[in-house]
Parts: sequence; structure tokens; C-alpha cells
Amino acid sequence: MIETQIALTAKAKPKHIPWTRILTSLPFLSAIMVNFAHAWALFTMINEMPAYMGKVLHFDVKNSGFFSATPHIAMIPTSIVSGYMADWLITKKYMAVTTNRKVFSFLANTLPIPFMLLASYAACDRTAVILYFMCMMFFKGLSYSSSRANPVDLSPNYAGVLMGIMNGSGALAGLLSPIFVPMLITGDGSIEEWRNVFFMSAVVMVLFSIPFLFFGSGEVQPWNNAETTDVDEAPSAKPEAQETKT
Repeated sequence: MIETQIALTAKAKPKHIPWTRILTSLPFLSAIMVNFAHAWALFTMINEMPAYMGKVLHFDVKNSGFFSATPHIAMIPTSIVSGYMADWLITKKYMAVTTNRKVFSFLANTLPIPFMLLASYAACDRTAVILYFMCMMFFKGLSYSSSRANPVDLSPNYAGVLMGIMNGSGALAGLLSPIFVPMLITGDGSIEEWRNVFFMSAVVMVLFSIPFLFFGSGEVQPWNNAETTDVDEAPSAKPEAQETKT
């Protein structure tokens, strides 16, 4: 299905990857940044939640594993439904693709922040903390209908390359987050120190989302067909070669 849909918009076959134009494209660079913000929050939750559950909420190992997973479960319905919602808004022409991607991606990185900070002020109220984190991750699911879909918007011919680079930036967030978090938790792991972790995540999520509002795009970029050969030209070469041989 993916190959069929891309074939509808890809009118040329890539010969070479225009690396320079891709890596200097403001729409793509801003998409990398907004995806980095998404990954930072996601990996902070994945890497640090078990420790937070154990040290602050005093869950034992068995319970902390289960409750650390519940916020991620809350993200599943939004990830699916938001895709249908985004397509519906575009199909009905209520939103242009660019506006759609900008709005959904910004909301995905800002709506979770109040719930993340509320969790840090809920002290040791286990039920409240878990519910706040579930609300946070529920809204994080909006990313999958916006920044995560953006590579196909920008370049059907090189969507796989763009997604690989974006995922690489997300992996970088996963590497950096465990390095910075211990710098903020230097004492006994009190709720005040963990609050600094959440505030840092909030700053990253907002700052790295702003460039996409100015430079983000949902339109095919000019470099999509920069180094290409028309698809119709390729089949014609074979019959000519065979006729000459005959």
C-alpha cells in the first residue's frame, strides 16, 4: 500500500540522492528538530519512569514495571485516531497539509507539558501521577499524524532517507537524555530534583518545536526531483536495445 501511494506522486525515478539540498532544507531541518523534541520526551519516559516510580512513588520492581507501561498504552488510541482525523481535515479542505502538520506537531509537543508538570507536583499520590502521565502520553500520540508523516509530504522519492535521518535524530535524543538526567539528580532523588527533569523536558519540547511553525511544510520540495530520470524513459531503453541486437 505504501509503495502504491508513493507511486501516485513519484513521477520520476531517483538516480542520486541530493544530500546537500536535503541537509540544507529548512522544512526538513525543522522537521528533524520537532521530531527530536518528541523523542526527547518519549525516551525520558521510557528510560526514567521505572526509576521515578521506584524512588519517588515507592513502587516495588514488579508494580513499577506495570505502571510505567500504562502511559504508553494511553498513546495507542491517539496515534491511530489522529491519523484519520488529520486526513479528514485535509480531505474536507478544512486545513491545508502544511497547516495540518504544523498544528498537530506543535500540539503534540505542548499539550503534554501541563500534565507532565502536574505529575511532578502531585507528590506521592500514585493514582494522580499515573493519570497525569497517561494524559501526557495520550497527547504525544498526535506526533504520528504530523511530524512522523512529514517525510512523505516533503519528498515521496526520498521519504525513506528522510525518515532514516529523523529516526537517527530521535535515537540521539535517546542517548543524550540519560546523560543529562543524572546531572539534575545529584542528591537522593527527591521530588524536587525530578521536577527539574520534567522542566528541562518541557523546555526542549517547546524550543525545538518553534522552528517548525515558521519553516515547516507539507508540500513536496523542489529537490524531490533534483536528480531523477523520468519513469517513462526507463522501459523504452530495453525495446530499442533488443531491436538493435536483432
